[in-house]
Amino acid sequence: MLAGDTYRRNFTLPVPDPPKSSWFKEDTAEFALQQKALGFNCMNYALDPEPSLYRHTLPNKEYLDAYCTDGLRTEIMFPSCWNGRDLDTPDHKSHVAYPSTVDDGTCPHGFGTRLISLYYETIWNTNGFRGVEGEFTFANGDPTGCGYHADFIEAWEDSILQKAAYQCMNMSGRVEDCPLFILQPQEMQEHCKLRLPEVLTHEQCQIHYNGLPGNVSIIHGPEYAKDKP
Repeated sequence: MLAGDTYRRNFTLPVPDPPKSSWFKEDTAEFALQQKALGFNCMNYALDPEPSLYRHTLPNKEYLDAYCTDGLRTEIMFPSCWNGRDLDTPDHKSHVAYPSTVDDGTCPHGFGTRLISLYYETIWNTNGFRGVEGEFTFANGDPTGCGYHADFIEAWEDSILQKAAYQCMNMSGRVEDCPLFILQPQEMQEHCKLRLPEVLTHEQCQIHYNGLPGNVSIIHGPEYAKDKP
């Protein structure tokens, strides 16, 4: 399952979001909900936190340097309404849809089976580059944030996840509090190493002097990106 669109480079909705209680039909259209499922949270622990999914585009570097002293948290909500028929589709997204308020609400017609909601957060140490010239961009050539996306690939035994969904109701959010899962000790986890594929052995992923890895073009938009990331 895929959330987001790697080729999108433009946010087409009002800023900021109107109150959910006043959303009209166009606010709950799938295209609108997809855009509002992205969040770019400016983190400053000295201030009250921003709401999740509050800002839907990546702040420019000047703003991040000035206000986001504790970094940036990228957020993405996955669709949680299923058509009840297809386990996947060619675009990995047409078999699912968003509920009426992105993370809650009613499912649209034809997508009446509710799924467990998936919500990803990633914290970036943008403040570590404070005062350094340049701009932040994602590896798919997106400096706007509108093309932020995420994948969910599920390979669990169905019976285990089904049991966890109904039995593990602890509000702590800690996977350790679900007795159905057998967790590996930290020491065992640290001994599990990924064998680097030969094709990547000469790739400089942290410092790439000629642009983005794979020579991906940086496209600012607002037009839809044409180069394949």
